Amino acid sequence: QGPTLSDATLTVLSSKNNPQVEVRFRDLYPTSLSGLSYDQQAGDTSYLSGSVSFSYNIYEFATVGSATTTETTT
Repeated sequence: QGPTLSDATLTVLSSKNNPQVEVRFRDLYPTSLSGLSYDQQAGDTSYLSGSVSFSYNIYEFATVGSATTTETTT
Protein backbone atom coordinates (compact mmCIF):
# COMPACT_ATOMS: atom_id res chain seq x y z
CA GLN A 1 0.00 0.00 0.00
CA GLY A 2 1.19 3.48 -0.84
CA PRO A 3 1.00 6.59 1.31
CA THR A 4 -2.30 8.24 2.14
CA LEU A 5 -2.46 11.70 0.56
CA SER A 6 -5.02 14.45 0.97
CA ASP A 7 -5.83 17.94 -0.30
CA ALA A 8 -5.98 20.99 1.97
CA THR A 9 -6.82 24.69 1.69
CA LEU A 10 -5.18 27.46 3.71
CA THR A 11 -7.25 30.66 3.79
CA VAL A 12 -5.24 33.85 4.37
CA LEU A 13 -7.24 36.43 6.35
CA SER A 14 -6.99 40.22 6.48
CA SER A 15 -6.42 42.11 9.74
CA LYS A 16 -10.23 42.23 10.04
CA ASN A 17 -10.51 38.42 9.62
CA ASN A 18 -11.90 38.62 6.08
CA PRO A 19 -10.72 35.94 3.62
CA GLN A 20 -8.24 37.38 1.10
CA VAL A 21 -6.68 34.47 -0.79
CA GLU A 22 -6.61 30.69 -0.71
CA VAL A 23 -3.56 28.48 -0.99
CA ARG A 24 -4.64 25.03 -2.19
CA PHE A 25 -2.29 22.13 -1.49
CA ARG A 26 -2.52 18.83 -3.36
CA ASP A 27 -1.16 15.45 -2.27
CA LEU A 28 -0.46 16.70 1.25
CA TYR A 29 0.85 14.36 3.95
CA PRO A 30 2.26 14.85 7.47
CA THR A 31 6.00 14.36 8.00
CA SER A 32 6.25 15.10 11.74
CA LEU A 33 3.99 15.68 14.72
CA SER A 34 5.01 16.90 18.17
CA GLY A 35 3.74 15.38 21.38
CA LEU A 36 1.14 16.98 23.63
CA SER A 37 1.68 17.92 27.27
CA TYR A 38 -1.17 18.30 29.69
CA ASP A 39 -1.70 18.66 33.41
CA GLN A 40 -4.73 17.04 35.03
CA GLN A 41 -4.30 19.26 38.08
CA ALA A 42 -4.75 22.53 36.15
CA GLY A 43 -7.66 24.54 37.56
CA ASP A 44 -8.45 26.77 34.59
CA THR A 45 -9.16 25.77 31.03
CA SER A 46 -5.90 25.05 29.29
CA TYR A 47 -5.71 24.35 25.58
CA LEU A 48 -3.45 21.73 24.09
CA SER A 49 -1.21 22.78 21.25
CA GLY A 50 1.29 21.01 19.09
CA SER A 51 3.31 21.41 15.92
CA VAL A 52 2.95 19.52 12.68
CA SER A 53 4.96 19.63 9.45
CA PHE A 54 3.60 18.68 6.04
CA SER A 55 5.00 17.90 2.62
CA TYR A 56 3.05 18.31 -0.61
CA ASN A 57 3.47 17.88 -4.34
CA ILE A 58 1.95 21.14 -5.59
CA TYR A 59 0.26 24.30 -4.36
CA GLU A 60 -1.88 26.88 -6.13
CA PHE A 61 -3.05 30.40 -5.29
CA ALA A 62 -6.73 31.14 -5.87
CA THR A 63 -9.30 33.83 -5.26
CA VAL A 64 -11.49 32.89 -2.30
CA GLY A 65 -14.34 30.63 -3.46
CA SER A 66 -13.08 30.48 -7.04
CA ALA A 67 -12.99 27.23 -8.99
CA THR A 68 -9.86 28.33 -10.88
CA THR A 69 -6.38 29.15 -9.68
CA THR A 70 -4.35 32.23 -10.48
CA GLU A 71 -0.87 30.69 -10.25
CA THR A 72 0.52 27.19 -9.94
CA THR A 73 3.89 26.41 -8.40
CA THR A 74 5.58 23.02 -8.13
